[in-house]
Amino acid sequence: MSSDSGRIAQLFDGSTGDTTPLKSDSGTSVDWKSLVMATLGLFTTIIASNVAHLIDMVMSLFAIQPLQKYAEFLETIVSGLVTSPGNATDAAFAQTAAFVADKGLFAFPIALGIVVVMAYIVAEVRKRL
Repeated sequence: MSSDSGRIAQLFDGSTGDTTPLKSDSGTSVDWKSLVMATLGLFTTIIASNVAHLIDMVMSLFAIQPLQKYAEFLETIVSGLVTSPGNATDAAFAQTAAFVADKGLFAFPIALGIVVVMAYIVAEVRKRL
């Protein structure tokens, strides 16, 4: 068997020595064994390539695409959970900034008091959880 595989390799690179790849040693007739093995290898490669493509298509259709959709769904949920507190805090501070902006000289103490009260509320809520 190893001599056949070596012969196939020689068939493709033309390194069979004195003979041409598809001719017999005497050079008067076609080496049918080499020709059949090369043809069989070609058709086997074509069939295996198509089977691999079919497996790829089936895996993509029934495994990869549904998992990608599931991952996108989970990403939406997790990003919502992670960004919601930040968005709520930004909205609260934006309203507070608008409230404090026109207080003049007392803006800093009022803003500091609001921050301290908000921190106390957050601490109380966390303590009760």
